[in-house]
Amino acid sequence: MAESTLELESRSEDPKKLTEWAKTNVNYHFEDEEYIENKPLNNNRRFKNTIRYERQGETKYAQIETKQFVGVFQLPKSGNILIIDPKIKSKYLKLLEYALKVKCNDHKPFFYYDYKQKVGAPRGDTFLEVISTMFLAELKKLVKKGLYKEYVKKEENSGFLKGKLIISNNVKKNYINPKFYCRFFDLTVDNFENQVILYATLKTAQLIKHNSDAQRELYKYFNILKEEITLKDYILPYELSQLTTNKKNIHYKEIIELAKILINETFYGSSEERKNHCCNFLIDMNVIFERVIFGIVKEILEPYYSLNVEDQTRYKFSSLIEFDGLGHIKPDITLLEDKKEIAVLDVKYKPRIGNEEIYQIGVYALTLYIKSKELKWAILINYTEGENEDPRKGTIKTSVLSSVLGNINLANISLCLDLDETDYIENIKNQLQKNLFNLLGEVIK
Repeated sequence: MAESTLELESRSEDPKKLTEWAKTNVNYHFEDEEYIENKPLNNNRRFKNTIRYERQGETKYAQIETKQFVGVFQLPKSGNILIIDPKIKSKYLKLLEYALKVKCNDHKPFFYYDYKQKVGAPRGDTFLEVISTMFLAELKKLVKKGLYKEYVKKEENSGFLKGKLIISNNVKKNYINPKFYCRFFDLTVDNFENQVILYATLKTAQLIKHNSDAQRELYKYFNILKEEITLKDYILPYELSQLTTNKKNIHYKEIIELAKILINETFYGSSEERKNHCCNFLIDMNVIFERVIFGIVKEILEPYYSLNVEDQTRYKFSSLIEFDGLGHIKPDITLLEDKKEIAVLDVKYKPRIGNEEIYQIGVYALTLYIKSKELKWAILINYTEGENEDPRKGTIKTSVLSSVLGNINLANISLCLDLDETDYIENIKNQLQKNLFNLLGEVIK
């Protein structure tokens, strides 16, 4: 039921707690609509299509409808704060943490933010865990890949001549000492990009007192990095605004953006106001769920069976299906044996599967069957809203499609995400493994 006018006016600055696919009414402001629909962000992403904002006729109210995104979002003009939680009791930080470790080449964006739009929210609702989780994951990737080296201009009083001798300084400092005051360029990891990473690592470790494991890891990487990188006393906002990535350090793009959020004090606490402050950010749970399933399927099949598990990039240059006006349509996951598709999996972050999803994977299956004649299974994977439900875990009866699909088996696996915190991902993995093995049978033996 829509809130009354009195409620809207009196609570306009109070956070509105919502879930995915929920609705609420707010006072309409053109600037808020523009912010959602048109404003480009620093990382060239927009909030467009993440939240639906629609004016109610000619009234002074607008209806907001959330989608599959969770996070914190403040409308800049009205000041309305939206705190959006998952619709189900999933441990989405666990899902996020696992998804960040998965090597996936689809490059789908899942994190949308604007660190310039700061939000004041009650304690416990600032999602600092999200930023620290993402920063730590990117930090691990960075250290594993190797730190970026850059030529940095240095001046040094040296025992031997290197680079260019600075005569004026040499006269001042070395009129007695047999040394050379030189200016030279040194290829080093002690450059501004890495100094920003080191500074952000320390700051994040100091902020996340709630998570001792993550804090311990951050301090570990801080101690490793500080052996070769100078820790600056402070980093000014204008210095960060000028920091960009290039072809040589493109792998720094995500961690630099996260460092900007942390260093700009987007997240901090205030005991006087009993508030934490964060920035506008939304996480696409569709992409996170897809990535988790892809990672688990790869983990349970590739090491033990003669199968390859591939993501959407298999059809990057030769699109599987193309519709006018709809772009390229590609399945989320494909299982291959001897380079031939034997199963196609489509992941849906939905509690229920409808005709649209069934017909979509039916089209995938038929297209792949025509291509290789080897396809045996087409499987839809979604989630259930609770353990008490009776999820469909088996073949789907489709009388209309049965004559067309022929020998292709169409099935659905529904996973329960409302689980205990302990061994959360392992529990999901066990569910998926059991049901995949039951369905695929001889195909993966």
